[in-house]
Amino acid sequence: MQDRFLAWFGFGVLYGVTVLSNPSVLSLFPFLLLTALWKVRRVGGRWLLFGIVTIVALATVVGAWTVRNDRVMHAASPIRDGFWLEFWAGNNGDTSESNPSWAHPASNPVEMQKFEAEREPAYLASKHTMAVNFVRHHPIFSAGVSFRRAARFWTGFWSFRPSYLHSEPLDVPNVFFCTGITFFMLRGIRRWWKMDRRHAVPYLILLIVFPLPYYLTHSSMDYRQPIEPEIVMLVTHRPLRHQGLDRAANSGAVEDSRQ
Repeated sequence: MQDRFLAWFGFGVLYGVTVLSNPSVLSLFPFLLLTALWKVRRVGGRWLLFGIVTIVALATVVGAWTVRNDRVMHAASPIRDGFWLEFWAGNNGDTSESNPSWAHPASNPVEMQKFEAEREPAYLASKHTMAVNFVRHHPIFSAGVSFRRAARFWTGFWSFRPSYLHSEPLDVPNVFFCTGITFFMLRGIRRWWKMDRRHAVPYLILLIVFPLPYYLTHSSMDYRQPIEPEIVMLVTHRPLRHQGLDRAANSGAVEDSRQ
């Protein structure tokens, strides 16, 4: 029982550290935790206790950073919060790139001066206002760009304009690479779904939920990196080959969950 307790506590701590490093994975936490707890509940395990332990562990890690931000920045910011800056970068009317460099303080001296003068909380609040106003006044345009970002996330395609390809010469071969990977990934999840829906569900949730913030902001290819290992697993998965191993793993999981 103690080993099980420590495992779930460790899961919460590890996920908390990951969230502080990359907040985008937080959107997956409720779904992955509920999926795991549902499996424990099915075999009569102490699912409620393990769920509470996991949430408390994650909250402890994130809470320490929240206290730090409150004391240093005088702002309630439990995790690294640059969403509205990224949202504005992708929703300001400039579609020459998915993520225009001029929109970021790190690559635009004018924006950096504003960032330093206003300080981070006020600067992000101003981008929030600007981005929301733009989307409110251009809803159809914004929806169309979001659709383009979704396509780019899975195909690598943004534009074939000569001016764009001059600055991004590797985009053309990347389109063939990403589209091919996506095709084999979808084939893998489809085959797995037919053979074993219960084990395919977490991967399907990941593919649906994780990209959503990038459909709304911008879909630079490096933002796919957190789920690339799972994509590769789906590309190479062969359900029939692993059925025997899955049965053995399930038998062991049932015994562990009941402890």
